Amino acid sequence: MTAPLLILCLMAIPAFAASTFSFERYDVKSNQLYMHLVSPTTQGDVLLQVGEKMLPLKNAKLEGLFMLNVQVPCEQLTAGTTLYWATGRSLLHAPIPPQDCQLPREVTPVTVFEKQGECWLDIGDNTLWRAATEVSKLNKATVYQNMYALFLANRTAFAGEDINRLKSPLLRCPPDQLLEQISPDDAHRLFKEMLEFKKQS
Repeated sequence: MTAPLLILCLMAIPAFAASTFSFERYDVKSNQLYMHLVSPTTQGDVLLQVGEKMLPLKNAKLEGLFMLNVQVPCEQLTAGTTLYWATGRSLLHAPIPPQDCQLPREVTPVTVFEKQGECWLDIGDNTLWRAATEVSKLNKATVYQNMYALFLANRTAFAGEDINRLKSPLLRCPPDQLLEQISPDDAHRLFKEMLEFKKQS
């Protein structure tokens, strides 16, 4: 009888030794906390330690083999907290890094429209870099060429004609003739010089 018992013990050791519990990610929009869980059992309780309080969490569910998903209000995760996975035979715990509860800003699209036969851009609250990136997809010039061409074609849209101080969301599209006059290398060099000047000022 000793041999079968020894075999059972040896089989049980790797299962518990391989148990892991760690933070995966947190979705602030849905308040869903995702944890990587490797456990000998899928039956257990989820507890959240906030300061000295231990809060039981309901509706935890396993997704796939190793992903535990549970809803937690973001306000409870702004400071360092610990999540526990408690079964009748083991207690696993994992630290949860402090979470930023501010929702990510939705990106405003850059739109192209025609007014009185002239091409215009409405860049919304986007940066000049983002506007140039979007326009470069249309005219095949580099982002640096488009940035400089947008500036030259819309000088009055920049406070004090400073390329770093865009004040208007409406810009004329850079004309092809203007883009042809700006080499990619020159545009890149001018952009680097602009950054250096900005650092020194």
